Amino acid sequence: MNYEALMKKQLLHMPAYRLPPQISDMMKQYGVTHIEKMAANENVFGVSDHVKEVVAEEMQNICRYPGDRNQELFEQIGKKYGIPSNCVQINVGATGVLNGIADTFLGVGDEIVMSSIPYMQYPMMALRNGAKSVMVPVKEGLHQDLDGMLDAITEKTKIVIVCNPGNPTGVAEKSADMEAFIRKVPENVLVVIDEAYLDFAETPGCTESMMKLIPEKDNLIVTKTFSKIYAMAGMRLGFAAACPELLAALGRGGTVPGACRLAIVAAIAALEDEEHTQKSYEFNCAGRAYLMNELRRIGCEVYDSDTNFVYFKTGYSVTELYDLLMQNGIMIRNFDLNRVSVGRPEDNAKFISIVEAFMKEKAEKKVS
Repeated sequence: MNYEALMKKQLLHMPAYRLPPQISDMMKQYGVTHIEKMAANENVFGVSDHVKEVVAEEMQNICRYPGDRNQELFEQIGKKYGIPSNCVQINVGATGVLNGIADTFLGVGDEIVMSSIPYMQYPMMALRNGAKSVMVPVKEGLHQDLDGMLDAITEKTKIVIVCNPGNPTGVAEKSADMEAFIRKVPENVLVVIDEAYLDFAETPGCTESMMKLIPEKDNLIVTKTFSKIYAMAGMRLGFAAACPELLAALGRGGTVPGACRLAIVAAIAALEDEEHTQKSYEFNCAGRAYLMNELRRIGCEVYDSDTNFVYFKTGYSVTELYDLLMQNGIMIRNFDLNRVSVGRPEDNAKFISIVEAFMKEKAEKKVS
C-alpha cells in the first residue's frame, strides 16, 4: 500500500523515526562489556529517597487514570515559580510540550525564528508542520543573537524560540537581556523560552526564570522539564507555563495533560524535597567545573556552560574521538563539536584521561 499518498504533504520530507542504537548492540560493535552514557544529559545524581518511596506507594493506584493528581502538581509548580496554578500545563516531557506548541500554531508557509545552533527538535517541529525554520547566526562565544532574532521577525513569523541556556552549546544569556528581548517581541508573535537547563545555571545574572513575566505577557510560553535537575528522564514529564487563555488555545490543538500517574506523584515529591534538589545542583556544578577546567588544561577549546554538559572542540575529528571513547566504554555526543554530559566523578576522570591521551597523540604526530 502507498502510505505516502495518504500522508500530510508536509510529512513527506520528514525522516522516519528510528530507535537509537541499543547499548547491547554497541557493546558488541566496540568490543566492550560496559558503556557509560555521558551523551544524553541525564542527571546521574538521581532522584531522592523521598521520590522513590512515593512512587513505590503509588504503584497500588496505577490502575487509575492520573487526572485526580494533576491539580496538586499544578499547585506545587505554581508555588515554586510564583504563578497561578491555572498557568501550568503538563505533558510527556518538555518535547511533548514543544511539539504541542508547534502543532497548534505552525502551519504551511509559517516561520519560526531560532538560533543557528538550535535544540535539534526545533527544526523538526517546523518541518512536520510545513513551516520554515529561520536560523539566526550565533555571536562570539556561541551566544544567541537576540537582537538578530528580533530583526528576523516578518509577517510570516508565528513563533520565536530561545533555549536558555542553549542546547547543545550550554551557553546562558543574561536574564536582563532575556527580559528585554521578550518585551520587544511583537504581541502577535509567540515567544517560547525553553528553560530545560536553567536550574543548573550558576553564572551571576543568568539564573532568573522568565516565568515572572507570564502575568503581564500573554504571548509568552516558558517550558521546563523534570528530566534534568530532578533526574526524572525516565518518567518523561515536562510542563508549559503561560496565561490561561494561551493554555486553552494549546488545548484546542490537542495539548492536554498527558503524563502518567507515577510521573506526576514523582514530580510532586521532587518539588517537596528541596534539600535533595540543592545537592543535585551542587553535584552537577562541581562535575561541570571539573570537566571544563580539565578540558582547558589539556588544550581543548571549551565554551562556557550553565548546564549539566560541556561543549568543546579538540581541533581534531569529532568522530575519531567518539570512537576512541566508545572503545574505552564511554559514550558522548557528536554535533559539529563534541558534547559531554556530567557523569559520576570516576567517569569524569576516566573521560579526561582518554581525551588527554588523544590530544597528546595528535600533538606528537603534528611535531613528527
